[in-house]
Amino acid sequence: MLSKKPSTINYITPLLLLLLSSCATQEDIERRELVDKLKGDMTGQQNITKSLLLKIYNIENNLGIVSGKVETAQHNLEVTEQNTIDDLKKRVESIENEHKQYVIDTNAEISKLHKELSSQKSYLEKLLKELKNISNEDKPKNQSLFSQSIVNYQKRRYKDARTQFLEIVNNIEPHQLNQRDQALVFHNLAMTFFIERDYKNSQIYFSKLFTQYSSSPLNSSGLYHLGMSFKNQKKMKEANEMWAILKTKYPKSKYTKLAMKAEK
Repeated sequence: MLSKKPSTINYITPLLLLLLSSCATQEDIERRELVDKLKGDMTGQQNITKSLLLKIYNIENNLGIVSGKVETAQHNLEVTEQNTIDDLKKRVESIENEHKQYVIDTNAEISKLHKELSSQKSYLEKLLKELKNISNEDKPKNQSLFSQSIVNYQKRRYKDARTQFLEIVNNIEPHQLNQRDQALVFHNLAMTFFIERDYKNSQIYFSKLFTQYSSSPLNSSGLYHLGMSFKNQKKMKEANEMWAILKTKYPKSKYTKLAMKAEK
């Protein structure tokens, strides 16, 4: 067998491949470095993005917490407001109930007072009617002026009696009085003046009683009071003269005894 000799191409091909391999390797290195750099940049960007996303998450989480607190606070505020409104409603209802009860009690009290006033009114009307009847009884019905004057004198209505007595004595004839009643008018008229300490006027009518109706037993009282009217004016001489006549004419009269005491 014939042996083959290696050709030149066999030696050139590996060398070219080595050179090509050497050139490709340099580019690959540069490319790899670029890729590595890009990878590093991408990793940095990813880290930044992750950090930003984490911050955004934290912000959103915090916002959620704050929002929850706000909602809770708002809810609590609404609950508080509702409680306040409910409390106010209860107070208003309580006040209204108290007012209603007050009105009821007041109306009951007014009704009670009205009944009491009506009862008192009935009582007062009855009392006034009785007083009116009594007053009407006091007023003389179809009585003469003389009778009216005597009633007033007996009931110590001296001013009314004196007015009536004066009307009679100033025109005595129309009254058609007997001597006894005429003497009584003069005596009682003089007494109304004496009681009010009008001694001068009392002396006038006691004197007329004695001079015009000398036989009347009323002169025992008239002479005694006539003497007292002088004594009250510090005229003892005139008083003693009146009492001396009294002792002589009416020695057993009670007024004589009174006069004797008055002399001491």
